[in-house]
Amino acid sequence: MFARKLKALGYPSISNFDHSDQKKIQELVIWLEDQKIRHYKIEDRGALRKTSDISSWQRAFSKYLDDLSCPHSDRTNSPVTTDWLLGLAVRLVYGENPQRYRKCTRQTSSTSKDVAPSSNPLDSLDFDDEAMKAGITTLATLLQIPPHHDHKEVLKVVICSHSVYSRLCCLVICV
Repeated sequence: MFARKLKALGYPSISNFDHSDQKKIQELVIWLEDQKIRHYKIEDRGALRKTSDISSWQRAFSKYLDDLSCPHSDRTNSPVTTDWLLGLAVRLVYGENPQRYRKCTRQTSSTSKDVAPSSNPLDSLDFDDEAMKAGITTLATLLQIPPHHDHKEVLKVVICSHSVYSRLCCLVICV
């Protein structure tokens, strides 16, 4: 559930992280504050480090969330709160050096060996092929859709008009 954000942040114990384990949550919160969020001064982080007394740690954690302006009212170690903290850390890390991350390119699924080939025939269509463009133009002409310079936008209108037509036909038949 949290693996992508933990990996993006460079969390050292991704494989050992278990959200249902109170100690693992405490370790994560301390690591996030020490390494990524850094909202408190080092000397003010002591209450979060006192993990032996659960009730005092819960109070410190609730205060920490309040200080961070967490929008969630649930101040327990819920998945929503953990996800929010991880999201905040990712935003802060990105905000420190956005140029670094703009250079990154998205990895395609074709590089992964674990992905099975798609059984959907539409996934293999080349929408920039000249025959495809001609077919879209023909459909648009038949449906009396005005021409547009971007054939993909025309295709969206064709699909939308077919969807509307199908719904109207269904309404007329049902009435």
